[in-house]
Amino acid sequence: EFARRVTVVTSNVDPLHERAGSTRVFKLHGDILQACCTRCKSLQALDPEALPQRVHEETLFRCACGGLMRPNVVWFGEFPNNEASEAALRGVYEADVVLEVGTSGVVSYGFTEMAVEEGKMVIRINPDPAMQPGIYVIADPAEQALPALVELARNVS
Repeated sequence: EFARRVTVVTSNVDPLHERAGSTRVFKLHGDILQACCTRCKSLQALDPEALPQRVHEETLFRCACGGLMRPNVVWFGEFPNNEASEAALRGVYEADVVLEVGTSGVVSYGFTEMAVEEGKMVIRINPDPAMQPGIYVIADPAEQALPALVELARNVS
């Protein structure tokens, strides 16, 4: 196998990477299928089928400690998930290649720039990418570019 270990660090809050078979997924913006207590910070899994159609004071979820539960996602003005940020930093230092998929690079936490500074090969896959020095750009949609990149890697290894 040409990829010994892949770490996915994503801003997505949905479970699509896990459904696709990824096992090392770190979510910068949290997990929409979890609730977090506003008081004690404990996490609870959410069943989308069990969510109320309308939210009223009576339907708000409460933690065992009595605190209100909220979606475990990053809201405006909040910092990204610490565990995911640390995974991204480790990934930058351990990676042979950094793929930035589906982002223009306009909003950044600095991981891509750090990878460039560390001398890593950085490939940005986006049909409308921001151009930056030291980043190879594939200006195609991910569903076209990624299979072609995998095929290329298989042929090289």
